Amino acid sequence: MAKSLNVLRMMVRGLRFAPAWGLVLGGMLLVGVVTPVRADNIGISARKLVVIDKLEFLNKAAVRLLSLDPRIDKGSGTSAANIGATVDINIEAFNHPPIAGAYNIPQGFSETAGWRVNNGTLAKYVNPGAPGGPTQVHVAAIGQAAFLKFSAKGLGDLPMPLSDLRFGPFDVQVRFTVLNGDETITHCTVFHSASCSFPVIANGTGHKLQCSDGQPVSDCVFPPLN
Repeated sequence: MAKSLNVLRMMVRGLRFAPAWGLVLGGMLLVGVVTPVRADNIGISARKLVVIDKLEFLNKAAVRLLSLDPRIDKGSGTSAANIGATVDINIEAFNHPPIAGAYNIPQGFSETAGWRVNNGTLAKYVNPGAPGGPTQVHVAAIGQAAFLKFSAKGLGDLPMPLSDLRFGPFDVQVRFTVLNGDETITHCTVFHSASCSFPVIANGTGHKLQCSDGQPVSDCVFPPLN
């Protein structure tokens, strides 16, 4: 497993947030993926991103993302069996290798976890057992032309080594990709260094990355921090 994650991390860093970056895990959602009828990149604003790392001493972590933007698009599909998503987070620091993490939100629904809703206005995934179950994601909700909410109880299926982050300027790039039937819709935002803080918490045993005022990235190509 560790070897597989290292390979994925190398792939992520190598692609440097090119347009297909969000599909590194997305390809794991489907077997025999066909070329989508629709593939759009949409820049969105975001209210906040919070990443909490208390894994070393308390074995706890959390990630929360909130966007309220009329450009958010869940796609036209309405089948819970045919919708999935990926979430990619990349910390692009000055004079430091990128720090990347990613989450896979699988298709379908079981008795314990999955997409409970997928209709014309809302798609919602719930995993009460997070960070256990099929993914570390606890809740993901996409409101058509309205909101995007995401919460997880871990640092990623492709783990984000937040402990590697050092003080200094950095941008945080977020990509939320919805795979709804034959549609692939990627939502992209960037939190700039001036809107982020990285305090030490839990009496020096943990870290909290907190960002606000995410800016749209319309083409979903994130340049490195200059």
